[in-house]
Amino acid sequence: MWFLIFDFLNPSSLIWLSLVNRAFHRLVMERCVWMIACHRDLKVPYHDAKPRFPWRNLYEAVTSK
Repeated sequence: MWFLIFDFLNPSSLIWLSLVNRAFHRLVMERCVWMIACHRDLKVPYHDAKPRFPWRNLYEAVTSK
């Protein structure tokens, strides 16, 4: 159920949520959370995709200025 809620949060909110406690940190750092964020925000296809970097790092690299 948490993963459904995470879909509505922007990456900044996800990072803040990960600071609440260890349980949220583990949930937010799951591969699927960032894979969906990359697909939603960056239009990166995720069907059978295995990028060289973790999805969170990919998101950060593309969106950092």
